[in-house]
Amino acid sequence: MKKTFLLFIKCALFIFLSLFSLLNYAANYPGAGTDRPIGVYPYSLVVRGGDGIGVSTTAEISTPQGMAWLSAGMTVVSGGAGDFVAMATPLPLADEIGLITGGSDFPVLVSDLFLSNHVTLTVGGEFETKYGRIVLNGEFDLSDQTLTFPSSLWPAKINGNGNILNFSNGGTLKHVGGTIELENLFLKGLRTASFLFTDHSQNLKLTNCVLQLDRDCVANFDFEVFGDVLVTGTHTLCLNRYLIIRDGARLTMDVGTTFSMGYPASVATESTGIIHFNGCDIELGDNYGLSTNVSDGFFMRNGLVVFENRVQINDDSNSKAFTLGENCDLKILGGARIILDGTTTFSVL
Repeated sequence: MKKTFLLFIKCALFIFLSLFSLLNYAANYPGAGTDRPIGVYPYSLVVRGGDGIGVSTTAEISTPQGMAWLSAGMTVVSGGAGDFVAMATPLPLADEIGLITGGSDFPVLVSDLFLSNHVTLTVGGEFETKYGRIVLNGEFDLSDQTLTFPSSLWPAKINGNGNILNFSNGGTLKHVGGTIELENLFLKGLRTASFLFTDHSQNLKLTNCVLQLDRDCVANFDFEVFGDVLVTGTHTLCLNRYLIIRDGARLTMDVGTTFSMGYPASVATESTGIIHFNGCDIELGDNYGLSTNVSDGFFMRNGLVVFENRVQINDDSNSKAFTLGENCDLKILGGARIILDGTTTFSVL
């Protein structure tokens, strides 16, 4: 009996050591005519400027060379060998990401970065999505850190697969001279500081997203809707630039929210989609102290406006107007009530 038990222990230890060695071994899987390596890292991987994951030289960054599974997270530190970390392979990553806070060493995603489980941004820094994007397979908590996308010709892309991008602890997405595209995401805990653009003409593009407001959120950038976008919470979404709702897209302001237009906000001519006011308030001319001027109100030339439940339109006694152009359709659902406050006027051309 004792010999049998010892034999079992030896076999178990052998299997464990064999598996552990495999975790650190670059295996191969069939590729298009050639095998491509898979690297599995059960420990937190530290990379620095000049390093490449899936590439041996920076000249190879346009072609994925394999796959790496970062099962314990990744930390980027400063290095003297180069100015960026080339990531030219699909990267599944779990647990945490730590980025450097200064210098020129930052990750460049040439392929997709997959975040699984509940990944937390432990140290803020830069992340360039050159050809790749960030793909969520679980919640991504920005903590109180800033994830920065440097200036480039490619927009920063995050695909959420229906998962949470958590801003609740004060996290920020920042883009220097470019566009941020968010798709299939639940944006939790939004406020004004959640998005930071260096140029007011930059765009936030949203496709199939829920925006949960923790506080009032002032958008000093173009707000572009490509799919269904729902805004929830008991706070204000104030747009100070262009609102663009693409054909087939819908922006819904849910019960309890406030839709506000400041200066120089306007609904773009190319907005041919739907804006749905469901039991919310509408503020015309509010600018949250950002300018002495205010907008001329709400004017939608094309598309469709839908009213549902009780909607109150306020103008702060500035003689503002809510106007629908001759190419804009209006739908008032059964039981809807539109209340005009102060000197607000409602016109259908």
